[in-house]
Amino acid sequence: MGSLDGIRADVISSQRDEELSGNNWDKVYNYHAIGAPVTGIPVVGDVFQRLVDIGAGEELDKVNVEADDKYEEELIKYYQQNGYPRLERALAEKAFDLGLPKSYLTDEEEGVFTVKITPWAAGGYNHGIGQARGSIGGAP
Repeated sequence: MGSLDGIRADVISSQRDEELSGNNWDKVYNYHAIGAPVTGIPVVGDVFQRLVDIGAGEELDKVNVEADDKYEEELIKYYQQNGYPRLERALAEKAFDLGLPKSYLTDEEEGVFTVKITPWAAGGYNHGIGQARGSIGGAP
C-alpha cells in the first residue's frame, strides 16, 4: 500500500508541476504580449514594461502558491483518509476476523488499535513509499 500511495503522490506532484509550468508560460506570454509593444515608446516604454514584468511576476507567485497549497491539501487529505490509517483499519478488521481477543487489539488506556504488528506494518508502509519514490525518480 505504501508503494501505491507513493505513486499516487508522484501523480499528484506531476499534476502540480504541470499547472506551475502552465502558470510560468502564462507569465512569459503576458510579459511579452503586453510589455513588448510598449518598450519602444520613448521615456516611459521601458518603465511600463518593467511594471508589467513586476505585476506578472507577483501574479505568478500568487497563483503558484495557490496551486502548491491546493495540491498539498489534496495529498494531506488523501493520506489521512486512504494512507496508513486505511492499512491500520484493514489490519484491525483482519485481526478481528481471525478471532484475536480485543484485549490484544486495543490499548485499554488509549482505546486505539495497537496490534504488535502495527510498527512492522508502519515500517513496511513507509519503506514502500520510499521505494516508489526511488523508482519513479524521486529521492528514496
